[in-house]
Order: sequence, then C-alpha cells, then structure tokens
Amino acid sequence: LGTAPLDEAHIGRLKPHQGVYGLHRDETLVYIGKADNPLPDRLTEHRVKLGGRRNMPNDRIRFKAIYLAKTWVP
Repeated sequence: LGTAPLDEAHIGRLKPHQGVYGLHRDETLVYIGKADNPLPDRLTEHRVKLGGRRNMPNDRIRFKAIYLAKTWVP
C-alpha cells in the first residue's frame, strides 16, 4: 500500500468512513492518527493546517489510510 499526496484530488477519492491514517513527510512517517469522523474530513483538516505553516510545503506531505469497520471499538 503506497502513499498519496495530501491534496484535494486524492482526499476526495476516499469514502466517508472512519479509519486510521499516517502522514508522511517525503518518505518518513511523521504522524499517525485515527478519524472517528470521515477520513476525508480529518485529512482535509490536516491539509489546511499544514498549508499555513512555514517550511512545510504541502507537496512533500503524503498520507496512507485504511478504513475501520463501524463496529470497531478503541
């Protein structure tokens, strides 16, 4: 399973399900998160937040995500 750019086009391909995801800077995993709400919404929050940071160009940030069943309990 490869990574995808953290951009609107790739985020928009995700289904509105809960899941877990990893954010990568270049090829290095830098963050792991869980989305109790739809994955696209949570990843968009990250994209917007990171877009406002200096020295953090969005084209270097990628993500990998998997869906979790609704019956999954943390």
